[in-house]
Amino acid sequence: MKRGGGLFKVPASVVDFDDDYFNEKGKASYHTVSFIKFKPGKKEQATEFALKNFLPVSRTVVSSVIPMISIAGGWDHIVFKKMPNGIVDPESNNMSKPWSEEFIKQQGNEEKAAQAMKFWNNNLLQEKVTEIAKALWEK
Repeated sequence: MKRGGGLFKVPASVVDFDDDYFNEKGKASYHTVSFIKFKPGKKEQATEFALKNFLPVSRTVVSSVIPMISIAGGWDHIVFKKMPNGIVDPESNNMSKPWSEEFIKQQGNEEKAAQAMKFWNNNLLQEKVTEIAKALWEK
């Protein structure tokens, strides 16, 4: 696996968390972190596609989402999604079904959603690895 290091930007237009997001009063919070590599020459198109099609869905289903766009490094895109229930019960954080349902709703119907996912998987996505990260923030 490639390392997650690099230089990333978070566009101001996609930051939507509260000012106290990082203030967990010294308690750990957990996040799924998806490391994404796009097919050669597809970074700009794939980033636009993800921000337009996936970010609104994730924001509806997950409490907070932080997309990071690569300026330099081994990955093109990294996405942090907060796990509201931590790691005590990982299945309670499984958003696959609600995410799919919301994606279908936002795409208009199941066929359009399937076409969008097929386009993403076949034309834009080269590799994706998801891990769990622990964050400990103190003020």
